[in-house]
Amino acid sequence: MFRVLFVDDEPQILNGLRRMLSGSKERWQVLFAGSGSLALQMMEVSPVDVIVSDIRMPEMTGPQLLREVRRLYPATARVVLSGFADEAMIRDTIGVAHQFLSKPCDAGAIEQVVRALAAARVRFPVAELRRMAGDGTCIACAGTDRARLLEEVADPAATVRTIGAIVRGDLGMAARTLHLVNSAFFGISRCVGCPEHAVQLLGVERLRALATSATAFPGVRAGDDPGFREPAVALHAERVAALARAIVEAEGGSKAMVEQARLAAQLHDVGRLMLAAEFPARYRAVVDRSSAADREEVERGEFGASHAEVGAYLVSLWGLDGEIAGAIANHHRPATCAAGFSVLTALHAADALVGEASGDRHTALDREYLAAIGLGDRVAGWSALQAAGASVVAPPATVGAGDDPAREATRAAWPSDA
Repeated sequence: MFRVLFVDDEPQILNGLRRMLSGSKERWQVLFAGSGSLALQMMEVSPVDVIVSDIRMPEMTGPQLLREVRRLYPATARVVLSGFADEAMIRDTIGVAHQFLSKPCDAGAIEQVVRALAAARVRFPVAELRRMAGDGTCIACAGTDRARLLEEVADPAATVRTIGAIVRGDLGMAARTLHLVNSAFFGISRCVGCPEHAVQLLGVERLRALATSATAFPGVRAGDDPGFREPAVALHAERVAALARAIVEAEGGSKAMVEQARLAAQLHDVGRLMLAAEFPARYRAVVDRSSAADREEVERGEFGASHAEVGAYLVSLWGLDGEIAGAIANHHRPATCAAGFSVLTALHAADALVGEASGDRHTALDREYLAAIGLGDRVAGWSALQAAGASVVAPPATVGAGDDPAREATRAAWPSDA
């Protein structure tokens, strides 16, 4: 049974959680601990799938506890639930917590997070890769790029533009920045899909503090270049994000959908980054013996999962929207899930068209899928957007509240419910 452990030094908080989650007993085993040391003792007897911890606790703080959990049980999803979160404590928590929830938090919000994590675990059963994804150090910044970032933020004249250019040029750095700005760590209540916009929202001073934190932007990468150049991967992500944005706008999608498509596109190859960092020699061999057409199958044969599935699990662990995870999981095979125009449609088409234009076919365009959903005649127009050069660094969209029917298109493929 899926096991969830709540840790808080205040008995009334634990009692309130116990009452709120009393109806969850049939789905999950819910456990409670009044201290970090007790939580570790309980996990030594029987590890848990999710740990939800307060930040400020005596003897052992939340960040100290979560660092130990990451070291001992990296596959455990780590969530912070706290009413106290100053900048220093947040910086201490970033890198060891996957998600952040603020007190007071109702049962529905907590259950939604746990359901999504449980569903992701069911869809991604490869234990070894779950441990690596949970550890988090696989999404690292290239050493030279981290050095450039540190040098830039140390300059009093540094600007959002100069910092943003460095961040967007490194896939690991861009992924971590987008993870941070789309989490509840900083209270930004809208989806952000552009790395430079994320830098703008975080601000130079905050980025300066984060950049000096080895946990926020780790600069250690395991192995060397495993068959693809890091700058090329980052540039491909930018180009796909720009075209996905243009496609959604051309199809009349909402501003929220535009940002979702951009975010999914920026992160669609983050699974490659993890596999390449953790298994450099093996991943190089996979690249050498496969073509774009059969890359996913070769990856599954070698690792038990494709880079698309790895990436979807990572963003689910980070708490990103289920549609974004579904689009990433299925961007090479959209016909398996979505009906109607969706974030997945935009990502799949953009990835295929950008690859075709650059001569590096990451994805074969599924024309039968597009025809089946009534969009086969739109390809020429989307190709024209690509040929016209959809802006790689587009101005940030102002994302409003509210949903769009297209948001539901790929949730069935990567559901948020267990």
